[in-house]
Amino acid sequence: MTICFVLSLVLVCSIIMCLSVQDNAEKLHGINCKVDELFSSAYVTPVVDQPSEVTGCNSRDTASGEQEIHVLSLLRASIHSFEARNEYIPSVSLDVRPRWKEKPPASSVIILLSATPVMWQMNLHHMGNSTSFHVIVNKTSHVVPSIPVPVTRRKLPPMKRLSTWIKSHHGAVTSFSLIPVANEITLFIGIDTSDSAQGCNFSSQAQSVRVKASFVQLQPATGCSVKNPNDSRKKHNILYVIELNSNALNSDVLVHLKYGNSELTHKNIAELNVTLVLKCHVPVEWIVESSGIQGLLHVVAEFPVQIRTNPLLLTTIVQEKILAFTTTSALLSSVQNSFGLIDTYMRSSKANRINIIIREKTKYTVEDISGESNPSVESSMNEEKSPAGSEVNIVLGKEKINSENASVKMFTERTLSHLLAKQMSLKCSTNKISIVFPLQETMNIFSAITESNNKLTFITLSDTNCRAKQNETHIVLETNWHDCGTRRVVNGGVQYCNQ
Repeated sequence: MTICFVLSLVLVCSIIMCLSVQDNAEKLHGINCKVDELFSSAYVTPVVDQPSEVTGCNSRDTASGEQEIHVLSLLRASIHSFEARNEYIPSVSLDVRPRWKEKPPASSVIILLSATPVMWQMNLHHMGNSTSFHVIVNKTSHVVPSIPVPVTRRKLPPMKRLSTWIKSHHGAVTSFSLIPVANEITLFIGIDTSDSAQGCNFSSQAQSVRVKASFVQLQPATGCSVKNPNDSRKKHNILYVIELNSNALNSDVLVHLKYGNSELTHKNIAELNVTLVLKCHVPVEWIVESSGIQGLLHVVAEFPVQIRTNPLLLTTIVQEKILAFTTTSALLSSVQNSFGLIDTYMRSSKANRINIIIREKTKYTVEDISGESNPSVESSMNEEKSPAGSEVNIVLGKEKINSENASVKMFTERTLSHLLAKQMSLKCSTNKISIVFPLQETMNIFSAITESNNKLTFITLSDTNCRAKQNETHIVLETNWHDCGTRRVVNGGVQYCNQ
């Protein structure tokens, strides 16, 4: 069986925007980086995080072998009703964690019910070899788990018959959670003596003790990230400048720092020195927390800062400093004079959470093709076209498809495009383009989408002679700027297009 997916990659390397000299550009330590340009990065993301009120029931009931049965019913995964009509499939992040690390559950069945089709991105935390999972999801939705687990897609009964059906098929209901609207959900599994012994009543309006949920909206931002190849500082010293016009929902602003290596464990923590300069134009309390980072954290802000880090791993210095600058250039100039070269500057109108993923190498860089020694400017990868037109855009190739399978085909292609966009790493250098996908994650996505055990045999560019190379960990596609079907388009900047 041959299954072909066509993804168009638009590589926008705008010489005008990034590399030419413009008198009106606000420069970041000597390079032509416009700090007022649209900035979209997977590594620094401002969001508005609005908690969702989750109700339901919680009990000590388990099936045979102490198997826990958890039911999540999601009413809406998006605030925009038109998305379903456009066959957009919203993605929902589901984080499954043990309530107590020292007492992981033996086995859990997780039943996922949603009123509209959803792509569940499940992060199943490692809980020891004794813990197993089985996921059941309604037939219109899909599940992509972080580890290989059995997934069953089937038609589930309506809510009024759901409790009876689950008890007849699985023998018990440990918990039921009703979630009005959310795209980020955390489920805590494990039994406690404080849990009810009276069984689980689906009509309960009690606040859930097992599930936390929120609707998270990514906020537009301006700024830039800079790679400093000639920087004399230690490579683990990183400086971020975050500027907000206001907070959101009249709440505190959480800054979450996380190291980008997903394979880190508590025995293998990154040694980093991070400086955060936090500027907000209204009074706010900053909350800074971290995971996977060891070393020194220096926080500079003019409003109170609350630190939630492990003092045994991370030494934290909080410096209160007035940052009453009327322009961004004045702020950045002062920061550079005081703390050195800036790695990332980001400004957003509002946010109540800033996610920062720290990594040592940029995922996608545009190098100076003139051969000068200027630092490279990072452009980030977007799954949708940005108004600035300066990112990697992944769109679907046009294919004739049977009307009978049209909705399934479109769903599969959109989902595949969305998932692969998150996994793809892209580098534009002086003489070639390199596209890299992690091998195991790509195979998992392919298997989940096609619902089969068929292996992904090869990947090519539009010129089928240009096949990807494969090693033990990655799939790599490479081409120079002219071969393998690459097209050059001049439209303000220079675009290189391939599929």
